Amino acid sequence: SEKGHMDLIEAMKLLVCAKRSMECNLVLVGFGPELPRLQAAVRSLGLAFRIAFAPDESDIVPFLYLADLFVLPSRSEGCPHVLLEAMGAGVPIVATAVGGIPEILTDGETAVLVDGRRPASLANGIMRMLQSPALARRCARQAREVLGSRFSTETYVRNLFTIYADVLDSIEADSSCACPAPLA
Repeated sequence: SEKGHMDLIEAMKLLVCAKRSMECNLVLVGFGPELPRLQAAVRSLGLAFRIAFAPDESDIVPFLYLADLFVLPSRSEGCPHVLLEAMGAGVPIVATAVGGIPEILTDGETAVLVDGRRPASLANGIMRMLQSPALARRCARQAREVLGSRFSTETYVRNLFTIYADVLDSIEADSSCACPAPLA
C-alpha cells in the first residue's frame, strides 16, 4: 500500500532486534482494507506484543497527544492533512521525504525525514529521534511554529488576496492592449 504501513512494521522489527532493552511500541491508525494483511505480518514477525491496531474509524488526534513520536511512512503523498495535525499537536515527526512532505518539513529542523520504501531508513530515523530528546523537542516546537506561520487562516487569506491582485493586474494589463472595436 502507498501508506507504507508494511515498511513501518518492518522498521519496527529492526528496532526491536537492534534494541532489545528499549521499550518501543506502535499504534497503527488509518490502515483501511489492509488490516488482515498487516495483522498477519505483525504475527509472523513476532511483533504482536509491540504493535496495536486502532479501530479504523478512529480519529487520530487523541493518539497524537499521547504519542512520543508520529511516524508517516508514506510511499507517495501530496500534502497530508494528518501531518498538519501532528505539527499542531506538537509531537515530534519522522516522515518519508516523498511528494509534498519536504515542502512542509525540513530534516533536522522540523522533523527527521527519511528515504521512502526503505524500512532500515525509517528505523534509523525513528532511533535518531528517540535517542535525542533535544532534537525531538526542537523539531516539535519548530514544526508547530511553521504550522502557525505558513498554514494559518490569516496566511491563507493573505496569499489568496495576493493571487487575486496579481490576476487583476494581469487583466488590467491585457485590457490596455488595442482591441478591435465591437461589432455593431
